[in-house]
Amino acid sequence: MSMKELLESKHPTSWIEFEKGLISEEELTRKFFKDGRSFDMEGKRKPDPDFYLEVVKHLNVNASNCIFVDDRMGNVEAAIELGLKGLQFKNADLLQKDLSLLGVDISTNESQDLIECSS
Repeated sequence: MSMKELLESKHPTSWIEFEKGLISEEELTRKFFKDGRSFDMEGKRKPDPDFYLEVVKHLNVNASNCIFVDDRMGNVEAAIELGLKGLQFKNADLLQKDLSLLGVDISTNESQDLIECSS
């Protein structure tokens, strides 16, 4: 699965809706993963290496093609040890810059996102 295909398979505003309290974690999982699968519910949790390996296997991608983002540095370091690219989330602007440095363009239009969240 290419990065383009992965991004296209995700609901474009699900994370924003979750962060604003508009949807539950279960609804986020349902929207974010096409099959509604939550890896945390299978007994595998970050920073256990099996968590990352299961996600990579499920997505059918190479670890080196994945970017893992988390606010906890220990989780990011665990992902990096397994060959994923890792970014520590500090704020949305910094994340967008960090992703841009990796060649990922995440352009957002916040007013459009708010319109989509309310509809």
